[in-house]
Amino acid sequence: MLQLKRAVIFVSIAVCVLLNIPSRSIITPNLQSDKQTQKMQEEEPEPPIQTEPVKESETFSSIPEPVPEIPKEPEYIPNEKDVEMLAQVVWGEARGIPDKTQQACVIWCVLNRVDHPAYPNTIEEVLTQPNQFHGYDMNFPATEELKELARDVLIRWNREKNGETDVGRCLPKEYLFFTGDGHQNYFRDGNGNIYTYYLPTPY
Repeated sequence: MLQLKRAVIFVSIAVCVLLNIPSRSIITPNLQSDKQTQKMQEEEPEPPIQTEPVKESETFSSIPEPVPEIPKEPEYIPNEKDVEMLAQVVWGEARGIPDKTQQACVIWCVLNRVDHPAYPNTIEEVLTQPNQFHGYDMNFPATEELKELARDVLIRWNREKNGETDVGRCLPKEYLFFTGDGHQNYFRDGNGNIYTYYLPTPY
């Protein structure tokens, strides 16, 4: 067996001499191949760690900023003295008129004067101005029904002052005067035009 191996080696060397091939590459091809394979295995880089892409919703830029709270306007509560005085003038001027819109127009007429530069700028001063509202008397009753109507008109007036346009005003601003016959009130402007109740009424 040993002799056979030697013969194989001898033949291999002879072949290498004839073909001009280094004998080492023929004698130990498997050894070199094994070393190359081992070296490749050692040098083979590790596969990169797979990570899931970060969703946009998880980034800091997509986090919504807190919205600052807008302070609410305090609720308007009509002055009780104004409410009572307006209820008293409605009782004195329009208590016999069943139409609630005409009663509300009495209050709007007072408020139109408050807003007009030719008249005082408070409800009390307008109502107590001499020879103006003969139907007002501080001793007249102020019923709950008329006080509720006065509050309603005052709230609408306040909304209008804060910029609203459609508040349910039932008497235009230019009507500053009125007379009544116990059945109906007649409101007129500075030119003597009689109001014909053309505005929509909330009542």
